[in-house]
Amino acid sequence: MNDKNQSEVGLLVTNHLNLMFSLAAGLIMPPSGFGDKYYRDPLGEYPGWIPFFVDKVPRSAIDVSIEEARHLMPVIAAVDLAGLSAIDLNNARRAVIQCSLLSGLTDKGPQRRGFLVRGPIPAARIRVIRFRSDGDMESFRSSSELRSNVPVNTYALRRNKTRFSRSLKRWPWLPERKWPGESIPVHAAHAVGGILAMLHQIARKSSVAADACRAGFNPQSHACDVPGLNSWMRDSSVEPISKSLEGHMLWGLVTIVAENRMECSDNDLEQLVVDFFDNIPAAYRRSTAPLSRTLKEIGELGGSSIEQLWKQHRTPLGRAVILFFLRRECQELLDFRHDLMSDSDWVYAAILFGARSGWLRLPLSLRGSAELEPAVSYRMAAFHHQLTSRSVDRPRIPEMPTFG
Repeated sequence: MNDKNQSEVGLLVTNHLNLMFSLAAGLIMPPSGFGDKYYRDPLGEYPGWIPFFVDKVPRSAIDVSIEEARHLMPVIAAVDLAGLSAIDLNNARRAVIQCSLLSGLTDKGPQRRGFLVRGPIPAARIRVIRFRSDGDMESFRSSSELRSNVPVNTYALRRNKTRFSRSLKRWPWLPERKWPGESIPVHAAHAVGGILAMLHQIARKSSVAADACRAGFNPQSHACDVPGLNSWMRDSSVEPISKSLEGHMLWGLVTIVAENRMECSDNDLEQLVVDFFDNIPAAYRRSTAPLSRTLKEIGELGGSSIEQLWKQHRTPLGRAVILFFLRRECQELLDFRHDLMSDSDWVYAAILFGARSGWLRLPLSLRGSAELEPAVSYRMAAFHHQLTSRSVDRPRIPEMPTFG
């Protein structure tokens, strides 16, 4: 791919570890999405926005990307930005925040050097990743292949030494004053990806899961029987308890898990689940008290068998939460077998496990077909921008792959 011939391609400058994390997450995102895994690069200079350069990159942007640790390698990703809105970088440096469609910003002008796009954007938009040497490229490939969640083989890798030359100009790109934007966490978007992947995994054996997966991709127009799914998948709204106790509890738990899974251990997450049930309004606590007691017993290594627990708790939510405590990984859920598990039991469990894992922690083996990954990548980005009431990604989300 010749970047110079692409009128709406932006050059993203970063380091190999940040890019590896972004590929695993399925999103090119601001530093808030990295937790404690972020190394300084140009992403940190304009909170909430992603800086892209046109045609050439300033040497100082490469230097910033590798200055934090000696083992960091610079990378430049060519990203398809067609249909997005952006801010001209020259204006952004002076805090002139005026968005317009990218097609209006790519008219070639002598000072057109870059632009900002509000993050996150789908990692599926990456067209090629360039390295300064064959050694860097092979090191990145081998390091990625050692990780279970980095889809490195999806992307074109190329060596292009001239892109990283030390003779590159050091033209100004940093903001002249503190950037007024903010970086909003993407935890809920990651949970959406995990939920969609897990629903897709079980959709072949569950019509309820197939309907739920379709609704997850298109909550505005596709209804399903899982209470509260459409509302949460649209804008993370939790079903009112007066409308559906089970829907309120399911998506209340999803919200808690999504917001805390990056910072909490699995044991801490389970304690938050117990606290959630303990704080259900008193008028409903009689219905939830037995499940709350069971979860506490499991936490104390109670000796009840699955058979006994299943007979005590017959609702999809009750069984899903019990499995959430007894199994930690998504693959463990998929390997679980029990004759009493209904379609709805599987769906509720898939939702909770998917929220805990998020797309980021899912191994490639559970990310479905080659068509599913870009569809989820676009869906996660669209969901995040829906939360912030900003529509920066005009192209529609790709169609959800079939379950065949």
